[in-house]
Amino acid sequence: MPYHSQVCEYLKTAEAEVWQWYASNRFRDDQSAATRFDLLKTCYRLDRDSATDVYKIVDTLAEKLSLAAPVTVYQSQHPQAINASLAYLPNEAHIVLHGPILDRLAPSEQEALFAHELGHLIFLESWDGECLIASQILEAMTLDLASDPSHIETTRLFSLYTEIFCDRIAMQIMDDPAPMIQTLVKLETGTESVDAQAYRKQAAEILQSGPVESTGISHPECYLRAAALDAWDADESTAAAKIQDWIAGPPQLESLDFISQQHQTLLTRQLIDALLTPKWMQTEPLIGHARLFFSDYHPPAKNPSPSDQDTPQENAYRRGDTKLQEYFGFILLDFVTADPELEEASLALALDIAMRFQLQETFEPLAIRELRLRKQQLKQIKENRQALIKAASTSEDPTA
Repeated sequence: MPYHSQVCEYLKTAEAEVWQWYASNRFRDDQSAATRFDLLKTCYRLDRDSATDVYKIVDTLAEKLSLAAPVTVYQSQHPQAINASLAYLPNEAHIVLHGPILDRLAPSEQEALFAHELGHLIFLESWDGECLIASQILEAMTLDLASDPSHIETTRLFSLYTEIFCDRIAMQIMDDPAPMIQTLVKLETGTESVDAQAYRKQAAEILQSGPVESTGISHPECYLRAAALDAWDADESTAAAKIQDWIAGPPQLESLDFISQQHQTLLTRQLIDALLTPKWMQTEPLIGHARLFFSDYHPPAKNPSPSDQDTPQENAYRRGDTKLQEYFGFILLDFVTADPELEEASLALALDIAMRFQLQETFEPLAIRELRLRKQQLKQIKENRQALIKAASTSEDPTA
């Protein structure tokens, strides 16, 4: 998924030394030995001679997926909700079944289940093992007592997209989303019979009723996984973007992941650039204030063309939650008040930028409240903003 690539690139750059350490110590011998011993203690290993039907499925799948890794299947000794998982070892596939899962699934559904679990192996060992390295780093970050919400949110989203990836592997190997959807619903509900087409319609109905986002910790909600399979099946070229909207939802100021933090930093810098593009706004107090955000900040060298003034993407400043929109509103307000000598001109410019970046609904109430203006005062400045901006520009440069 695109998110996996973005996180890998981020970690390779922002955590270069940590990345290099994990790349050199991907899976030590003592870890492999401990994992094998734990499997022997906590599971019943299915014998190839007695569990011929199971191994026929997994061996056929491994061949279709071009996996050279030997596959071993286990039954967990600790009853829990029916499920399956992959115990990762380099170049080996150890699939653990939880509860009476094989009794609940039809042969095609068993195939989808095992394909999904083998998808985890593909995910961890393809692309030179970068997703394995990223997974290990994220896990270590979240276990650290000093971890912050961005570590937790990045790890959560990375896991959710991983399940979407593995579902897609199952769909591709089956050449049909139905068996995977049936398997998902059976695992979630415990029902014995599932109509995949009916559930696809149900998932579509949920999505049509309004914006959604996943609140899952390690796995997306069942209806989102079904909708994602449907999206891949319908049009691979548009599926990833749709799934991203469904999984992540709009950014929230207090729980931004690494990638959203980067994006909001870009938007912050663009907003400050827009404010400090006019030469008359490039005063010492305002440049100093901008460097509180970016220590290396320098204002734009020239006025941008109209196309340069567009936001990076449609409604970029309005996509976030209320707190994130207020954050951008307060940035505008900061630069209005940081140099009192500019008087109404800086407010006029901020109002103009707020309209251009679709922040007026957030900024104008803030300006009235924080600057103690009457609504009529703000309305008058807003209506005369172009004249005030032009007057400030002319005062700074009489030839303008």
